Amino acid sequence: MSRVFKITFLLIVFLSTNLMISQNTYKVIDSQTKEPLTNIEFIARNQIYFTNEDGEAKIPIEIKDSLTIRYPMFRSQTIANNGKNRIIELVPVEKLLDEVVVNPYPAKRIFEEILKNYSSIYYDKPSEYDCTLKQKGILDNKINNLLIANVKVWTLFNGYNFRKGAKANSFFQMSLNSVNYFRTQRSDIQVIPSDLIRLLFLNSEIRGILDAAKEVGIPSQSSTINDGNVLITFETERITNEHEDIAFIGKIIYNTKDKAITYIQVIAEQYNTYRETVINNQKYIRYTTNSEVSYSFIKKDGKYIPSLVELKGRGYDLNVSSREKTPFSGIQTLYFSKFSKGKSGGLKNRMDLSKKLTDNIPDKEINTSDILLSKEEKEFVKE
Repeated sequence: MSRVFKITFLLIVFLSTNLMISQNTYKVIDSQTKEPLTNIEFIARNQIYFTNEDGEAKIPIEIKDSLTIRYPMFRSQTIANNGKNRIIELVPVEKLLDEVVVNPYPAKRIFEEILKNYSSIYYDKPSEYDCTLKQKGILDNKINNLLIANVKVWTLFNGYNFRKGAKANSFFQMSLNSVNYFRTQRSDIQVIPSDLIRLLFLNSEIRGILDAAKEVGIPSQSSTINDGNVLITFETERITNEHEDIAFIGKIIYNTKDKAITYIQVIAEQYNTYRETVINNQKYIRYTTNSEVSYSFIKKDGKYIPSLVELKGRGYDLNVSSREKTPFSGIQTLYFSKFSKGKSGGLKNRMDLSKKLTDNIPDKEINTSDILLSKEEKEFVKE
């Protein structure tokens, strides 16, 4: 091989490699506190990118579309993907609110109307999504467990089927494309997908709140964010019965024109919720003090599809022998990066939802990835 040919060849490889991996990096912060913002959506024409816990997102330079930077509790912005605006400040919606009015959009009525008209508001045909699934467990204020995987999600109508809840595969399926990061320390606290299917769908969460708060009601108030969007906040009294001991606190972004919930965050304050568990051959009682679920939606072709579902839990582990308490928290986030119309039969290579994610990999192979980890997560993976 001649020297000129070799140099030319290496130059082509170098340039093509750089084109494949070249990305613009952005950091999104709160305009008031200057703190980084997590899970901010960078929406291109056919793809959504998300910020990590440091508020950073990487967007491939080949994306020539304008990017809508969005999170439901902040005012959206649109930028060109040219890498010039490296630090982006978003204004919290609380700074944009009109006077609070007690009850023009009562939460209970909104919930009932959403359930009644669910299929006309949210996309109700078979759907496939390219997703990133992230599970993170924290024990004693340190990361204990981190799992990040690329998955494909199929849903029959983007809702929970109450009649076929025992046969979840008939309306929800998942296939595992790759596990990008997986590390655990004290104990493997992966969440089994089948345990969470009900929580992945907005209609199920709404019905759960309505059923639980039947006797106490759902007091709420609202205020206008901008033309067509209203912020609704609600808080129930403590609900105590033979099944649960709980209270709900929530925020809703409601589009009055489409009569759609485009974002909802529900915090469940839990009392006397516990279960026994074993960690490193020692018996513990795990007390859950509160849990949180968030759903975010974007509009596509006249109907709404999910962009993110996030589940959180907090509490403490009580060592039965020493009576020592160890705080814990867990986060599971499903990022819906890309939507396509699905087939009614579902996925070909569906995973077993009753098993841990890593138990669905025959050779337990972990693939590296360019998924953007936070600084803390990078340090944990390298330990």
